[in-house]
Amino acid sequence: MVECGCCGHNMRHANSGRPKYECAFTYFNINHKHERNSIIDTEIEAAVLAALQKEMDLKVESGKICAERKELQRSKADEAQKRLRDMERSLDQLYKDQRESFESYKAGMTEKDTFLQQKQVYEQMEERLKDKIKQQKEAVERLEDEADAMPDGFSVDRDEILADQLTREMTEAFVEKVIVWPGQKIEIRWKFKK
Repeated sequence: MVECGCCGHNMRHANSGRPKYECAFTYFNINHKHERNSIIDTEIEAAVLAALQKEMDLKVESGKICAERKELQRSKADEAQKRLRDMERSLDQLYKDQRESFESYKAGMTEKDTFLQQKQVYEQMEERLKDKIKQQKEAVERLEDEADAMPDGFSVDRDEILADQLTREMTEAFVEKVIVWPGQKIEIRWKFKK
């Protein structure tokens, strides 16, 4: 994601000393054609964060972003709620099937061994379905909570989105690549259109 502006090679992240990005080509190749190119990683993060905040301020009304994100999260929660209702209907149908099996046994249409096998299978299915329903209820609650929350690194102040810190989630969502030139010059290529 971080690329050398001189040669176009990816820059490697070095943790020795002060964490930095440096041109892998010039680091590993002594006979390189350009000077060693490196930048401290916190400088890249600060530049990307500042540019992202500026882009958000220039491009879009923050309230609109919040509303769109909430709508997306709400639709995910609604879909999860629909799956939960489907599971609960399946459980109701399972109970009906169990009653029919018992009625069939009681009327003498099914033998005892067959009925006991069916009963065991129904009980196992019921147990699994109840566990899945419990997990789905937890997922629905989590999605509903997330609909009102902002992703890591963002906060909302008076319907304005603020980028507090650069996170992996933000980088993957917005940054195509960062190009570093000698002299600490940085070019950021966004995934969204300008």
